[in-house]
Amino acid sequence: MREVFPIVPATSGPVITFGLSTLVLLLILLLAANAPSIIFGIVALVVFAILLLLSSFAYASRHVKFEVSSEGLAIRGDIYGRRLPAVSLLPGEAVAMDLTERPQYRPVLRTNGAGLPGYGSGWFRLANGDRALIFVTDKRRVVSLPTRGGYSVLLSLAEPAKFLEALRQMIKNM
Repeated sequence: MREVFPIVPATSGPVITFGLSTLVLLLILLLAANAPSIIFGIVALVVFAILLLLSSFAYASRHVKFEVSSEGLAIRGDIYGRRLPAVSLLPGEAVAMDLTERPQYRPVLRTNGAGLPGYGSGWFRLANGDRALIFVTDKRRVVSLPTRGGYSVLLSLAEPAKFLEALRQMIKNM
């Protein structure tokens, strides 16, 4: 049996960031219009790539899904999404938390990820020094799921209790 849990949709921060970045990048492209064609082509390619990346994060901030099954956890809808096999997870140690009340679990250093206003995804270091793969929009509704790989997965969920129950069912079915 599979259960799908959506991420808490982000506020307008990622969309506003995308919009402002688009304006700045289009201005850069406009300024490069008088440059030699090879320079303009390179600038246009870089601008397009950045806009594509930013748009994917703005979209993901409202559409990431977490799928729990006997096979493990699948994170879909973000470039950092992946499948985590059930044997690599420690669902018995998973906890729901409010990051504003537990600052030691707050992401502080992005090592390979996106940190937009209202949305963080990818690899981060936490305030306590631990590594984490995060998909966080709402710091007040987060589930921390430790793994056997030496890192935790932090997920913003509208219904953390239901997600934790699905993880516990996964243990029973293993």
